[in-house]
Amino acid sequence: MILFTSNVILFLIFFVFITIYKIILQDVLLIEIFQAIFLENGIIYIFLARAFLFLRKYLLSILEKTQITKLKKMVLILNNEI
Repeated sequence: MILFTSNVILFLIFFVFITIYKIILQDVLLIEIFQAIFLENGIIYIFLARAFLFLRKYLLSILEKTQITKLKKMVLILNNEI
């Protein structure tokens, strides 16, 4: 599951870069406009990235704990049946 998710994320990043490159080549999006977008909203992007990483780490730890407890319950049930 983790390998699949990382492949999807890498594909999406690649797709975004190719799309931006094509838009720049067609002069729809100029380098100056692109720089202005990222420079003006840089703090917001950094904050959102940090929040995403924190929530991902926090939610994954909760999911791992619940999966471990489910696994323990399954082992106990199988031991009782044997």
